[in-house]
Amino acid sequence: MVLKGTKMSEESKLKISLTLKGYKHTLEAKKNMSKSQIGHKGYWKGKKFSNETRRKISESNKGKTISEEHRQKIIKSLTGRKHSEEAKKKMSLSKLGSTPWNKDTKGIMKLNKTSFKKGQIPWNKGLTKVTDKRIKESWNKGKPPSEETKRKISESNKSNIAWNKGKHGCYNEETLKKMSEAHKGQVAWNKGKILPKGFKHSETTKKLMSEKLTGRIGAMTGKKFTKEHKRNISAGHQGIQLEDWIGFVSFEPYSTDWTYALKESIRIRDYHTCQVCKTNQKDLKTTLSIHHIDYDKKNCNPENLITLCKKCHAKTNGNRTHWKKYFKELNL
Repeated sequence: MVLKGTKMSEESKLKISLTLKGYKHTLEAKKNMSKSQIGHKGYWKGKKFSNETRRKISESNKGKTISEEHRQKIIKSLTGRKHSEEAKKKMSLSKLGSTPWNKDTKGIMKLNKTSFKKGQIPWNKGLTKVTDKRIKESWNKGKPPSEETKRKISESNKSNIAWNKGKHGCYNEETLKKMSEAHKGQVAWNKGKILPKGFKHSETTKKLMSEKLTGRIGAMTGKKFTKEHKRNISAGHQGIQLEDWIGFVSFEPYSTDWTYALKESIRIRDYHTCQVCKTNQKDLKTTLSIHHIDYDKKNCNPENLITLCKKCHAKTNGNRTHWKKYFKELNL
């Protein structure tokens, strides 16, 4: 029996260490120990060390370092170790309602040798897993989050308000330029993705979208485009160079040859079917449109006309060079 306040000799410590070396509790023993601790609270829970105690602990730990052998043993024992689902659940429940110690605090972290300093270049900048063994793939790469995880992330972000929400002109010209350069060449995640036919937003989603846009002032509210700006936009939508732009031809009137009989004859010739997506007029329950291949409203030659559904007809308003070539090859 060791009396309180007495210290064991180094020889005694060594003997105890040698007797316990390699000893492991059985799973049953671990389970019993876990059950016995349920409902027990540590004697130190809710208590804080006094400044004197902290100073003594600090003094006693000064100069102590873990040997390389000891460090490797710790790394080896923890490598590949994973918490069970039950353990994860317990940890999650124990954290519910707890407030981080540094919440709503700023400037409390003191700089030290490992602190990241402004202008410092990260050690891993420009390195890849091919060029450097220290670079590893993210553990969750290619693993989509579960629906439960998505829900938790959504719930946790509901109360978060973006620092720049409702603010205009918070970025200077230099910052905006940098942001623009950084995004050049990036492809939007939803580019080319088409929503399923008949897709509709839920009432909840519609309500959220409406609430977010309520009171929002558009960037162009009260502003007008210059004629030069309008020409640039028109040429961009048509997919042509500015020097090839021939004017706002969509506002020009049709020729006298543009009659209902002519349009119906083109629909009959094309079997009342869209020549791009091959959808029949019966399936659409609406009249198909007739498109001018060369975009000249006065050229009503049947060879210059083609049947399209409204959706495909709308697509032809942009990238006109592509569509002219496409329909030309289609008629060959």
